[in-house]
Amino acid sequence: AIVEGDLAEAARQVPLSMEAAAAEGETVENVSLPPDLALLRAASPADDGRVVVVAYLQPDRLLRLFGRSELHRAWLVDARGRVVVHPDPELVLTRADQSTVSIVKSALEGKASRGAEEFVARSEAWLGAFARVPVGRLAVIIEVPRKEAFRATTELNRRSLLFGIGVIATALLASIYFSRRLSAPLRKLEETMEVVSRGDLGAEVPVTSNNEIGRLAEAFNRMTRELSVREALLMERNAQLVQSEKLSALGELSAGLAHEVKNPMVG
Repeated sequence: AIVEGDLAEAARQVPLSMEAAAAEGETVENVSLPPDLALLRAASPADDGRVVVVAYLQPDRLLRLFGRSELHRAWLVDARGRVVVHPDPELVLTRADQSTVSIVKSALEGKASRGAEEFVARSEAWLGAFARVPVGRLAVIIEVPRKEAFRATTELNRRSLLFGIGVIATALLASIYFSRRLSAPLRKLEETMEVVSRGDLGAEVPVTSNNEIGRLAEAFNRMTRELSVREALLMERNAQLVQSEKLSALGELSAGLAHEVKNPMVG
């Protein structure tokens, strides 16, 4: 479906130098005609360099092969850095020059036949890799946005951060809960000691556990019970002592009265 006029126009817009073709060997270049004809030209010189075989072909299969992917973008450039096949049809039809892109420079000018690097293009950071094609002096370029390449790592870091925050928050809440659970009996013990210090020796601390705090509360309750018993016994002894003092005073008064009455009577 290519007419002879299209081939003539392609040859006029992108002329082929027989000397360059003979010197460079097998080449493939983009000679597409806007707005809708994607066209490639392959040139292969004979061994003696006096004859160059030229073929024009439509890159339908290559366009399907280098179709757009959701994760990466693969494209093909010639020896001059011009787009041969690209997922973006506009770049193919306009024979876009990508020779200034860092990854393309590395593919065309570097000594290595393949490699990878990080570069900036179209105001965006990219990760790219290249590999030279042995036939046609072509280079395959594959690029992926850096943020897409590291999306999994970023998501893992975000989830790890959220998980860490969750663990810390849980540990904080647990520490507050257990600290309150541990300090509550101690505060109750302190309050009961205040009551005891004010004279209420019968006050006791409620025992709610069998751990060290519970055993301490039981010991404190035994102490308050013993103090209460001793206080009762002491009060009883004091009452007996007061009664004894009263009887002693009464005896002295009686003796004095008897002495005062006896003397006049004797007289």
